[in-house]
Amino acid sequence: MPRPGREGAAAIPGGFERPASFPDFVDCRTATPEPDIQWRAVITNGGPARGFSDIMPAFKDLLTPDQIGKVIEHLRSLCTEQPWPRGNLNLPRAIVTEKAFPEDEVVIGASFNAQGAPGVGTSVVYEKRIGATGQLEAAVPMISRTRLAGGTRAFGDIVLGYKQKLFHSLRSGSIVSVAAR
Repeated sequence: MPRPGREGAAAIPGGFERPASFPDFVDCRTATPEPDIQWRAVITNGGPARGFSDIMPAFKDLLTPDQIGKVIEHLRSLCTEQPWPRGNLNLPRAIVTEKAFPEDEVVIGASFNAQGAPGVGTSVVYEKRIGATGQLEAAVPMISRTRLAGGTRAFGDIVLGYKQKLFHSLRSGSIVSVAAR
């Protein structure tokens, strides 16, 4: 028996073919990472507005903003596993701290020497979510310095780490994690 939100309609009207990877709103891994504002944009303006399939039509002329909010609330309720923090807590990376939200992504960073010898530092960080609350990280830094007699380029030490979400609350807009590297 199909779970609610997983299978949808048996046939899709309007001549569309069912996509191979139809969203599964019961699967917390796929239903939690994006903030509500992203969901609102897709429901309001349709799939193409966010680079998704044409199969998702725009509902801005059919639903009020309040009704769209209720659709989002319903879709969010299909993930019933409480440990999964919602995308509303996936806040931008702060200047002096790491993000607390565990996710799957690749982060590329760059830095430039403001004093001393000219130089550029680049790092690539691969982040892989483990379940609802954990994340493995691997960082590879690359350093490049320019000198009058020639430049140097080198990889830095590869850094492995683990991040664990300890607490999250949508009501207070808080998420707390610890990391070890």
